[in-house]
Amino acid sequence: MGTIGEYPHRATLSLEVAIDYSRFVTRLFKPMTSDAEYMMHAAVGIAGEAGEIIDVIKKSWVYEKALDLDNLAEELGDILFYMQAMAGFYRATLVEVKPLRGELETVTLRQIGNKIFINAAEVLAMAVPPLPNRARMLRALGYVLHYVIEGAHYCDKTLNEIIFQNQDKLTKRYPQLFYRDADAIARADKIGEAGASS
Repeated sequence: MGTIGEYPHRATLSLEVAIDYSRFVTRLFKPMTSDAEYMMHAAVGIAGEAGEIIDVIKKSWVYEKALDLDNLAEELGDILFYMQAMAGFYRATLVEVKPLRGELETVTLRQIGNKIFINAAEVLAMAVPPLPNRARMLRALGYVLHYVIEGAHYCDKTLNEIIFQNQDKLTKRYPQLFYRDADAIARADKIGEAGASS
């Protein structure tokens, strides 16, 4: 079983899971009318999910609520979905997106959230025509992935586990396993949760 980067004990993203996830994301990512719109959709998704990650952390840090690790893991899965959509544009899987080399100094959860957000903003800035080449974009995604791995580790989960959780959620949302606006609006995976629309 192959793993990514320098983090086999933290990441554990097998090649088989990455390939399956790539196919899964391809089926569920909303088709767009141009490459530029596709890339902007993926980039805005990455940036939006980075904001969701920051919000989970903020609720713990600012409001002194217990950290919702389940919600954090869910948001990490959502950002991986959009990262795979962007990598897929370049015919790559998440295995080909390399995180930073080497170990980090000890980082706090707030630092992880900040780094995901800052690097996601960089990806968003790059996703305008002319689109960057494959190596440059995969490197930028690697910076985001590095801190997603750190966030997953904080949740005591591997990337495989985060991906499986994301697939379970989106399979409930899109039971026919392809994108439909009606399913995106209905959000069947959220029915019964506080604040979910029905």
